[in-house]
Amino acid sequence: MKRARVAVELLLVLAIFAGVNWLAARHYRRGDWTRGQTFTLSEKTIAVVGALDRPVEVIVFMLPSGEDASDLYQDVHELLERARRYSDKLRVTYVDVDREPERAKTVGKKYGVSGDDLVNGVIIVDAGAQSKFITRDELAEYDWAREDEGRAPRIKAWKGEQALASALVAVTEDKARVVCFTQGHDEPAIDSYAQGEYGDFAQELKRDHYEVRAIDLSTAGAVPAECDVTVVAGPLQPFAARETAALEAVLERGGRLLVMLGPSFDPQVTRFQSIGLEPLLERWGASLRDDVVVDTPRLRGNVVAFAVSEGYADHPISGHLMHHRTLWSDAREVRAAPKPGLAARELVHTTDAGWGETDLALFRAQAELKYDAATDVKGPIPLAVAAERTDGTGKGARLVVLGSSELAANRQVLGYNRDLLLSSVAWLVKAEPKIAVGPRAPEHLRLELDDAQLRRVFWLCFVLVPFGALLLGGGVFWLRRS
Repeated sequence: MKRARVAVELLLVLAIFAGVNWLAARHYRRGDWTRGQTFTLSEKTIAVVGALDRPVEVIVFMLPSGEDASDLYQDVHELLERARRYSDKLRVTYVDVDREPERAKTVGKKYGVSGDDLVNGVIIVDAGAQSKFITRDELAEYDWAREDEGRAPRIKAWKGEQALASALVAVTEDKARVVCFTQGHDEPAIDSYAQGEYGDFAQELKRDHYEVRAIDLSTAGAVPAECDVTVVAGPLQPFAARETAALEAVLERGGRLLVMLGPSFDPQVTRFQSIGLEPLLERWGASLRDDVVVDTPRLRGNVVAFAVSEGYADHPISGHLMHHRTLWSDAREVRAAPKPGLAARELVHTTDAGWGETDLALFRAQAELKYDAATDVKGPIPLAVAAERTDGTGKGARLVVLGSSELAANRQVLGYNRDLLLSSVAWLVKAEPKIAVGPRAPEHLRLELDDAQLRRVFWLCFVLVPFGALLLGGGVFWLRRS
């Protein structure tokens, strides 16, 4: 009888334990004990997740552990665990590249995940018909000044909640924005991955939830109305007057135009030649000069290349790039030319050591690469301009002019070149976050003690506590012996 009673009591205890665990699993609460409430979801994000009307899968490519583990993995995991509590339509999958190489290969091939994505970590938000990538730089902002001091950069601002909410809104929209590239003037092809073409750039746009098309103005006669952004990049042949008028009509009706135009020469490289767009761009806030921009470090030969890491303006396109390197090659000077009702802003500059080279004999190996005060313009030289119509007509046309078409070329549209280009497109379409969630500043607690405090810690931890333990042990031993 006694054994039976013990068995029943044991079963009751186990049943209570299982029931409590079941209830806790279904109705658990997660606390956030960080001082800045870094991981507490805002009401806006909760509303976005709760309003999902279709299944959305979030696929995380990050290493959770090991020598190459992502420093963002735990933050991303916490964010997604909190988010999926508010909707059974949000599914989260983690892909460990090290432990599941075959699965990583299969899933990566489906979404076009590159080797750089696997190294840096990436999140894919997929709603079936549409998907969007969230990169490392969209998740967090780093303090790169520490790297200059020989220390590892640390997170200065956590932006993961904003990135997730914006991605969810984007992939559940009925239609992606359309980016149209002009063709017919020997522009780089958007469907080719050969050297100098634009296949990589087109792929990056698709990953960022844009539809990409090619248009031929010589046959179309006008830019289709469904083009949210029209891109003119790297033409080698001049635009006809009718084609230039079609591009100006885009701006007149409040459209968006992205122009990437490096220096253009005649076949013998004896003089600069016009592409036919320079007067149009001048009227809309961007003045192009006939020169080749030089800065340090530079490469000799047919290509002059340099990196920019500090010369960025505080603008939605360029402000977040400070301390990050963008690579410029075959670049020309682009200056802001504001006018009444038209605001224009220079975005990127070379260092003071840069200049605008005008002697084309350099490219025929007939001259030295050096600054000539009589003909060249001394740096810092502006390389990009953003202009916006502000005359109150309601037709807020926007224009971005980048002084190099090589920025977007295959195998160069990497790293922060990619960020500059995608930020330019986002600003053009006014793709400001629809869910405004500010970045969170994580806590970085550091214990700093002066010499007196260090001495007190030493005496307490290394002398008094061990000595006290010895005394206590000796006292117990003496009591037991007596």
